[in-house]
Amino acid sequence: MRPFCTLSLSLLAACSAPQITGTPHYTLLEPRGDVGFATGGNPLAETTLADLGIAGEESAIGAQLDLLWGSPHLTLATQAASWEGDGTLSVDFGGISASEPVSTQFDLGVHRAYLTFDLAPTEAVELGLGVGALVFDVNATVTPDSGLVAAENVDELVPVPVLTARAGGRVWKLDLGATVAGMTADVDGNEASVLDLDLNARYAIFGEHGSFHGALVAGWRSTHIGLVYDDGVESVDLDATFSGPYIGLQLGF
Repeated sequence: MRPFCTLSLSLLAACSAPQITGTPHYTLLEPRGDVGFATGGNPLAETTLADLGIAGEESAIGAQLDLLWGSPHLTLATQAASWEGDGTLSVDFGGISASEPVSTQFDLGVHRAYLTFDLAPTEAVELGLGVGALVFDVNATVTPDSGLVAAENVDELVPVPVLTARAGGRVWKLDLGATVAGMTADVDGNEASVLDLDLNARYAIFGEHGSFHGALVAGWRSTHIGLVYDDGVESVDLDATFSGPYIGLQLGF
């Protein structure tokens, strides 16, 4: 009886102690897409992000924390990037007229919290489903070079609930993984959709899972944001994707 109790307590302790990994990472993000902004009931027309001066790859510094205990797998991650550039509007943008040269400062932070539950019966394979949240921290200022009208500014913190799926597998020292999270909603004619995709590979450089270990990480991430919004005062139509490769160093125990 005593050996059985000892074994049961050992298994319970193993299940309750999570595997923890932390991964600082460096990403090159490139924005692509269109955006429209109108006020006061004026017609809404889209211009490209490049027309606003939001173009080209920019570095994004971030970090990710993963906690895995038995079936549950929790991921907490954050990253931030900034773009600054000049462009010429092809359509009216708020109170700024078409053909107006503008200067744009655009800051984007993306924060992620994903909780999935592994359905695979083996440690070598992960197949999880769950829920989570994406939080977009947007701060953008579009300034007309002429100075004849005021700059247009957006400063918003937007949380979005998502459904999440995760898949991965381990072969020798190489772990391959994929995480996808998304949501589409339509409320009173206002539409929103997000799709966040992360593909990655981790190559073990020392240690083993279950003890202190380290791995080199390389991957590709893409985040799509779609929004059609009209509250009678402001109208927004956004269809944009921010994507690019990243590298990092994972440490865990």
